[in-house]
Amino acid sequence: MSNLNKQYDTFCKQILARPIFLAYILKRCIHEFSNVDVFIIASKCIHDISVNQKEVHRLSPFITQFEEDTLEEGKAVFDIFFMAHLPKRDQDIDFYINIEIQDDFYPGYPLSARGVYYGSRMLSMQYEDQIRGSRYENLKKVYSIWVCLNPPKEERGSITEISLDKKVHVG
Repeated sequence: MSNLNKQYDTFCKQILARPIFLAYILKRCIHEFSNVDVFIIASKCIHDISVNQKEVHRLSPFITQFEEDTLEEGKAVFDIFFMAHLPKRDQDIDFYINIEIQDDFYPGYPLSARGVYYGSRMLSMQYEDQIRGSRYENLKKVYSIWVCLNPPKEERGSITEISLDKKVHVG
């Protein structure tokens, strides 16, 4: 990645990481926020924003070839990671949210698989904080939202959701 592309990537993340922009993304992409004013979301619901700091995973010391611009000191990081809190009458809802800026729509693997992996990592990172003693009901909801900068023509302006849902096939 050229120095100019690195700067573009950094500026894009810094702009999108502002609470007001994150609020618009949450309002449009997460149904729990659809009826909440964006200024309320920005000022009261979003917290603990980090850019290129929260670790997705550490890489094996035996793996030696990676894109140098996406990895730093053997670790992969979320582009933008933050927490969101939605107060409700019956029960508050907390979220772990990741926003990824993706320039290559076809990186050689399905982006959906990487998105599911990132969501799974956000679930597993809650083990220490949320599910002590096998209290899995304390897991917070997770969303990994991918902003694709150069999608093919047929995908432009679209929002696609991939989810893990319970389906009862018998009974």
